[in-house]
Parts: sequence; structure tokens; C-alpha cells
Amino acid sequence: MARPKGSHDIAPMIRGAFIRAAKALESKGKPLSTIIAQQLEEHPLETLRTMSSFVPKELDITQRKVSDVKELTDNELEQLQSLAVAILDQSGDTEEEQRQAELH
Repeated sequence: MARPKGSHDIAPMIRGAFIRAAKALESKGKPLSTIIAQQLEEHPLETLRTMSSFVPKELDITQRKVSDVKELTDNELEQLQSLAVAILDQSGDTEEEQRQAELH
């Protein structure tokens, strides 16, 4: 299902707000690294879980010829799906915008 038009604008806005918030904290003498260190001391498992969501996942990419998607393992299908979602999220184009671009 396609995302609503304009929905792709939210991620850069959130990233920008986060960066501005981190700079504001730093200007007040409390850099993000200090906050993370404090959280690691007080709540190590929760902090590590949260931080892991911001770290890119490692993909085991091997090259082999596949003539049918049915030949892929469940792990390969999952990796392919994750990669496709990441590419679509980065492009920011909805399906309708992509169709319009193809027509022109």
C-alpha cells in the first residue's frame, strides 16, 4: 500500500528536530554522549535495545544466480524485503509519483 502523499517529509523533519535538540543540550553543557552514558549506567539493557534500532543492521550479501524467487531462503527473502523497504523510504516517492514519472 502506498504512503499518503507528503508522508515522506516527516523523517527528515524528525531527524532535523533531533539534531537541533542535541545541539541545544550541548549548548547547555549536557551533550548527548553524557546522557547516553548516564542511561547506560542506569538502564543498560533498555539503552542498548534503543540504541540498536539506530545502528544499521549487517546484511550477509552473497552473490548467486536465482531464476525464481521461490529459490530464496527465508533469510534471503527477509533481507531482500528490508533492502527494498530501505530503498523506497530513501527515495521518498509514493507509488503514484513513480507511476507519474514513468508516464513522462
